[in-house]
Amino acid sequence: MSITIADYSYRQLITGDAPASSLSGFCALITADNVDSTFFDNVDNGGGDIRVSLNSDGTSQIPLQVEVCNTSTDKLYAWARFPTYSTAAREIYIFAGNSGETQPAVTATYGRNNVWQDYLAVNHGRDLVNSTGGNDFTVMGTAPTAISQKHGAGWNFDAGNGLLISTISAVAAPEFTLESFGGFASGVPSAGSNTNLGAVSLAVQGQAGGYDYTFFGYQSDTPVRRIDAFTPRSQSESALANSSELLFAGGGFFAWTRNSSSSNNVYGYTSSASITDSFTATPNNPYNLDTFGIGGRADSSEAYFGNVTVEARARIGVLSADHLAEHASNYIDPANFWTQSTPDDPSGGGGGSISASVAESSQAFTAAQAITVVGSVTLAINEAAQPFSAAQSIDVSGSISSSIIEQAQAFTTAIALTSSGNLTASIVESAQPFTTAIAINSTGNITA
Repeated sequence: MSITIADYSYRQLITGDAPASSLSGFCALITADNVDSTFFDNVDNGGGDIRVSLNSDGTSQIPLQVEVCNTSTDKLYAWARFPTYSTAAREIYIFAGNSGETQPAVTATYGRNNVWQDYLAVNHGRDLVNSTGGNDFTVMGTAPTAISQKHGAGWNFDAGNGLLISTISAVAAPEFTLESFGGFASGVPSAGSNTNLGAVSLAVQGQAGGYDYTFFGYQSDTPVRRIDAFTPRSQSESALANSSELLFAGGGFFAWTRNSSSSNNVYGYTSSASITDSFTATPNNPYNLDTFGIGGRADSSEAYFGNVTVEARARIGVLSADHLAEHASNYIDPANFWTQSTPDDPSGGGGGSISASVAESSQAFTAAQAITVVGSVTLAINEAAQPFSAAQSIDVSGSISSSIIEQAQAFTTAIALTSSGNLTASIVESAQPFTTAIAINSTGNITA
């Protein structure tokens, strides 16, 4: 499914945080904090017409999952997958305003499953759906309570509740990454009251008695004191990162990576702090992993932990510390992760190049005419016979080439050219003088 930009009334560029290194297969959250207020005036309720692309003409479309798009409450939660995310490739264009369109099928090239193509299981804390397209989650024991915490989602597991589990294809996995977000939307609970955060686990096929990998943020009173990680057979915690205290009002993002040599790294992030630690634990042989659990230990002798978990993910392979730090930054504070640009209307308000876009051969331009484009402008205004009048402006984020040719009459008050690209032969005035307040602004070069 390609993006035909003429069908859309809304297009907006957003630019992500600059990562420390290039990241392959980066999945990014986009929320209402990252779009203009006019977005909800253009988009269909449910977000069927939302598309994302790496460039302005829609030719580099990327996969998208729309979790929530509610035009009554102005809520948006959507995920896009960058094939490569780096300082040179962190821009994304959001398209909307194509009424009646629907999201691609979840199995399509640009559909939900391909956002999470690198994962075994993903749950966003709203329902029992596995966003990878794998087996959905089922309840083991007593169902946890759905609550509205971070990004309006979350599961509240009281001690003794059951788990949410997804049966995954059994894979020999010497290397994996577990990620979770746990915590409360506001306030800090007292000790002993659902004080664990982001409990997730990978269970080992056909084993019992603690033969799984389980981890969560643990707090002995109000701050998170450490991250607990349990490994198969040992059934004992590794004391990790317990020298730091992470106050988690607003929640914490946690991750555990394990490589083929049994080297383990754990990470914890809040909006203001981070902790990390590493350990080596046996056994170092790969197990066939067949279950992903949320809320506690998911093997055949499950253990339930009092905890709040909002986002939970499991994948084969080890994500780098840089990758996980960007995931945490994006999830904890998407408002500051993305920088917005002004939206435009690609169906008729520019966006590509404009060539000889306005020809006026016999009548005058009048007050407050404006041309705004995000592409290039070539021969944008050709005024052969009559004068420009007050408050004409041309705003472009691309280049302007021969943008105004005025052959017979004078320019008058407040003609402005603004470009973030280059201006080349930008004003040609062959017969009459320029008058008051002609302005040319460019962040590039001005030639002739």
